[in-house]
Amino acid sequence: MQKHSEGQQARVVAAALKALGIDNFLLGIQDAAFPALPEEDTGCGSPYSDGAAGFLEFVRALGFNGLQLGPQGITARADASPYDGTLFPRNPLSLAPLRLSRLPGNLLPPGEITALVNRGPIGTARVDVASAARYIRTITDLVRGRFRRLGGLQKGPVEPRLVRPYLASRRRNAAWLERDGLYEILKAGYGGKNWQEWDGGAQARLDRTLFAPPAGTGQAAQKRIGELSGPHRAALEDYCFIQYLLAGQHDELRSLCENLGLKLFGDCQIGLSDRDAWYAQGFLLDDYLMGAPPSPTNPEGQPWNYPVFDPRRDPAARPGSPFSAGGAGRQALYRIRRAANRSSPWSDLSLGLPRR
Repeated sequence: MQKHSEGQQARVVAAALKALGIDNFLLGIQDAAFPALPEEDTGCGSPYSDGAAGFLEFVRALGFNGLQLGPQGITARADASPYDGTLFPRNPLSLAPLRLSRLPGNLLPPGEITALVNRGPIGTARVDVASAARYIRTITDLVRGRFRRLGGLQKGPVEPRLVRPYLASRRRNAAWLERDGLYEILKAGYGGKNWQEWDGGAQARLDRTLFAPPAGTGQAAQKRIGELSGPHRAALEDYCFIQYLLAGQHDELRSLCENLGLKLFGDCQIGLSDRDAWYAQGFLLDDYLMGAPPSPTNPEGQPWNYPVFDPRRDPAARPGSPFSAGGAGRQALYRIRRAANRSSPWSDLSLGLPRR
């Protein structure tokens, strides 16, 4: 077999793809599966790490011209599958520590990161979610503390290069950041339980429906949101700041892929995470849950128990549109039409749209 250099191999693969009429030759990989350098290894991979950057150079040299990430949302403690993750917030486990030691923030000294990751049994062949969560929690606590000491949300040394962009991003994403931050606060207050398990009388009932209050409880819900937002403002800002750092590292990944000649794709979640279902109750069907249909490998189907959108409740609904629906109905119609064009009724119907 003829050997090729890395550059030659990429050109050979590109020519072969062109001859076959194939536009995209993608490497699919989940965030947690990316490699890391020893000095940044928290026990869970990240596409934003220095180790991942070197890996992507290698991937491009092999001839791949695109990268497909999995869903990047926050996962539940009892279910680490990214396909059950959150829709908007990214998983803090994907935060790359060494990136935090560089401009514009200089939020964490590299030596402190290395000392931290060297304390535990890192370097195993499998992802250790619990261990990685402890490391990332420590790292984010250090980062948030340094951010506040350097100026935080007040005028200070970091204000021109870090605080202003953060505040602009905070305003643009306020709707989902506030909502998800409140969920984090409530969940912690109820001992880490999911919203369906919150108990404590009338207060817990209101908290379970805070963004979809039953008739007659709307004012009480708004008052409760204000009560939570005030005393927990620091915790909310901490949550929003970590999401801002993750978004910044994702922008760096996009630039890296563009420079390498790699197209960047992203997968979607299968259904709604617990927190997404919490705030989406106002436009979900009350008496339906979604699963998977029968298949050769699962003849009886799979009871996923995902909530189902109610197209009648979509606020963007237009009279005369399919199902009298807005976005939810259009998505349903798209999937029905796509299924009708497949040869098998049990074909995968996932949309596979790029992540934001």
